[in-house]
Amino acid sequence: MKQLFIAGLLALGLAACHTQDSAPAAAASVGPAPTQDTTKTYPVSMLDNTKDPFCGMPASAGMEDTIHWNGKVIGFCSKECKEGFLKDPKGHPVTFK
Repeated sequence: MKQLFIAGLLALGLAACHTQDSAPAAAASVGPAPTQDTTKTYPVSMLDNTKDPFCGMPASAGMEDTIHWNGKVIGFCSKECKEGFLKDPKGHPVTFK
């Protein structure tokens, strides 16, 4: 039974390989390969603050990290600003919309 199961899995794997497009590979491109920007930004519409409470950067410039704070979504321009705020939240008042 175990051998039959393994044989079935192998057959499915081979079938999947043969159904893929077999178009020839594209010619090598000149220049560096494209990179993907992995920076995530949160839209201003989902934030309850108008600026980063730690550094003062406007939320419209782009917030890369958030926390839920007293029932509100607070955006920060960086992980470092978020960490700085969390160390002393009372020392960095939040400006709400």
